[in-house]
Amino acid sequence: MGRRSHRPPTPLQVIAPVWPMARWGMDLIGPFPMAKGSLKFAVVAIEYFSKWVEADPLTAITSKTYKNSSGRILYAGSEYLDS
Repeated sequence: MGRRSHRPPTPLQVIAPVWPMARWGMDLIGPFPMAKGSLKFAVVAIEYFSKWVEADPLTAITSKTYKNSSGRILYAGSEYLDS
């Protein structure tokens, strides 16, 4: 067995955010120890330009809870943009 290279096969190209609220990254995290209201998961979003972070707790990971949370998070981000 030879040495394994951890370099990507081609050079990576950085996609820099051009203006605020243009690019968001979202992820589901958990399970955590159960909190009040049976909350044990979270949706976390980061806006790449300003590094703004938003999180919303969830009781379960379903498409409905994810959709509702992502809507609340992105709406909160637009409030930030208006201020």
